[in-house]
Amino acid sequence: MVSAGAVRTHMVKRGKTSPAKRDDARVFLLLTLFRGLDWIDEGLGNILAYHGWPRVTRPQSLIMALIYAGESRPVEIARRLGMSRQAVHRVLGDMVAAKLIVLRDDPTDKRAKRVEFAPGTDRIRADARAALNELDRQVSRMIGEDTVVRLHDAFGAKLGPPYDPAKRRR
Repeated sequence: MVSAGAVRTHMVKRGKTSPAKRDDARVFLLLTLFRGLDWIDEGLGNILAYHGWPRVTRPQSLIMALIYAGESRPVEIARRLGMSRQAVHRVLGDMVAAKLIVLRDDPTDKRAKRVEFAPGTDRIRADARAALNELDRQVSRMIGEDTVVRLHDAFGAKLGPPYDPAKRRR
């Protein structure tokens, strides 16, 4: 049996590169998707700054996207972002201080809070929505509108719950 190292050595000698030598964005889908998220998030920040809004951090912009999508419980926001509840509460505190959001008592759980956009944020939210639409148009110009539609389809509702090998069918 030939070792993986011998195969990599042989591939390099023949002028081919191993996956580890290729552009990182092509090694794993995760890195490609992260690169796209980074491009969109940076573009969003650039557009909002161009229109005079202060820059927000990546966690803040992702939290605002989750609130826009209907998520209002800090514990669920933490779970969806893979952050600790303490870290999310620190970010939420910064966002309250910046008057981007408010925390209200949860009517269904007196121990919990709900996150809402703060009064007076209609303009920045409209500008962010317009910025995201512009970024979608830019991506469509670069990779084609049909590809963008397929990305939405592939990573939208059709994807289903996260893969779990313990739950797969045998």
